[in-house]
Amino acid sequence: MNSLKNIALSSVMFVVLFFLPTALFADSISIGVVNISKLMKEAPQAEEFSRKLNAKFHPIQEKLEKQQVEIKELERRKNEDDISPREKNLRERDLLKRKREYRRKQEDLREDWRFARGLALDKVQNEVYEAIHIVREKLGIDIIIQEYISANKRVDITNNVLEYLREKIRQKQSNRNSNRLEKNNDSHFISQ
Repeated sequence: MNSLKNIALSSVMFVVLFFLPTALFADSISIGVVNISKLMKEAPQAEEFSRKLNAKFHPIQEKLEKQQVEIKELERRKNEDDISPREKNLRERDLLKRKREYRRKQEDLREDWRFARGLALDKVQNEVYEAIHIVREKLGIDIIIQEYISANKRVDITNNVLEYLREKIRQKQSNRNSNRLEKNNDSHFISQ
């Protein structure tokens, strides 16, 4: 995987270095760099999706934790001395059934969470790429390089993209608040 990245990076650098002198004679070309991993970690959209995932899956996780406590209690009670062998056998069967059900639900939760997380990451990545494109156009930059070793702060637009993403979230939240106010006002007029 790293060798593919190195080949891709080398290819991009070759193209830039090969065509850069020609382009300098024709027109000036502007280059910017962006740190994608920083954007994916710090984008407010990533935090928003993380909160949504937690809100969706936390109640399910809590139910599983309660179920696990119940299973431990059943295990403890299974070996009580004052029960008949038949009752002990029934409890063991019930316990095995509950353990299987718990493991299945736990695996389903993990699978659903991984799937939802993948979708959320795709959405965040698309928003980040869209933001990079918009900021690149606003700043009049011709080429954006994502993978780089070192760059002058003058050409690093990562913070510009982060600010754009933050503003986009603020606008989204502002629109939600406006819609809530409109709904409350509409319901107020309807009830009168």
